[in-house]
Amino acid sequence: MTINVHKKYGRFQVWSDWPPTIHSIKDIKSNQELVSFRRIKNSHKGINDYKNIKKLIAHSVDQGFLDEIAKLKNLEYLYLDTITAHNLSSLKNLNKLKILKLEGVRKAKSFKPLLEIKSLTSLFIENAKHLSDLEVFSNAHNLVALGVEGSMWTMQKIPTLKPLDNLKNLEALFMSSVQLKDKNLTYLKSNKKLYALECSRFAPKHSFTQLREFMPNLQCNWCDNYEIEEQ
Repeated sequence: MTINVHKKYGRFQVWSDWPPTIHSIKDIKSNQELVSFRRIKNSHKGINDYKNIKKLIAHSVDQGFLDEIAKLKNLEYLYLDTITAHNLSSLKNLNKLKILKLEGVRKAKSFKPLLEIKSLTSLFIENAKHLSDLEVFSNAHNLVALGVEGSMWTMQKIPTLKPLDNLKNLEALFMSSVQLKDKNLTYLKSNKKLYALECSRFAPKHSFTQLREFMPNLQCNWCDNYEIEEQ
């Protein structure tokens, strides 16, 4: 998978583009558009007053912090890390948000509100404790990029890819650190715009070979280089 695919959809941050992480809203300039903020107790209170913020990285996100973030109406990019908020519904008010990444979702059980963000085109969810299947994404036709992934230490267990079988605008799918029960990958063939799949080697070789037959132009490492060469 080329780095351009990751950059195109905002999967990874270019850290050199970001200012240093701060812990107090007093360090936010009134006209600042890019902010990286780590909450310490109630240090986030009042961040919702900084309406010029367009891109935000937020660490240690409890419910109060998340609800304040949801009032930043000009947000276009949002990366939330270590999320203890149990309710994500306030995020649906971010009607300019294009890219959303959630990492370490510990308590939230419903991800449906995220699909109500009509402007959202890229959604990445990593290491979500209560995300047990992909049903919530079955009508996510606004998304061009979707990532559902585990972490370096935890595999995300997913029963089947079938809910993703007809996403009209999906171009890139990221599923690293995923354990897949149903090894049928051909559900993806109906996604006519899908051209990039980055995933775990979560199915046998013949499953990837079959997918390649249906999708000859798909960028997928395991479709062409299934065997792992030992160094």
